[in-house]
Amino acid sequence: MCKCLTTQVACCCCNCALSLLLSVIFFIVIALIIIAVACYFGLYKVDDDSELGHVFGTINDLSNKAKDKITN
Repeated sequence: MCKCLTTQVACCCCNCALSLLLSVIFFIVIALIIIAVACYFGLYKVDDDSELGHVFGTINDLSNKAKDKITN
């Protein structure tokens, strides 16, 4: 492990700075992908007649039944 990271001082070596930068960029990219997928499925308008609409309707029905069983 790099000395500058264990002493919690600003990173002094190029390898540490590069790996830290790549880690931050990778985290941001993964977070953006997760947010984009969530927004796509959250905001996507599904027709009730489509097969996907039927699947979402079934999932909603099952979740409502589970909520009813938990509350009763």
